[in-house]
Amino acid sequence: MGTMANTEHDRKPATKGPGGSDVDVALMATAGFGLVAAMTALLLFHGRAASGVLVGGAIAVANLWVFKKLGQAFLSNSGSTRALWGVIGAVKFVVLLVGVGLLLRYGVVDAIALIVGYGALPVGITVSSFLTSRGGEGT
Repeated sequence: MGTMANTEHDRKPATKGPGGSDVDVALMATAGFGLVAAMTALLLFHGRAASGVLVGGAIAVANLWVFKKLGQAFLSNSGSTRALWGVIGAVKFVVLLVGVGLLLRYGVVDAIALIVGYGALPVGITVSSFLTSRGGEGT
């Protein structure tokens, strides 16, 4: 007690799921749900709806991937890497807002279809939390 010695628990790598880290599992689940939702939209509606869902799912996967890289950079020891990824995070936010705005403004995709596709993000994260092992946490 009172010392700052590293224990074996402190040196454990991030929780691993079937496909690697928890975020990798979330990326795969998000991409999978986006594809299933796009195929469902194609079967039930039309190609325009399916393309909107597919674009929304792709945006969700890209957003989660950049978020993963940001997290890795902020946990690294290099200050210059953190600063660079901090700028990339701000640029990502602006690109996301402007890109979605342009897609909707010019009618490239339908808003509802885009929202359904982007909904793959919370669904993928939720599914990944069920698929990854917590190794005895929360007892």
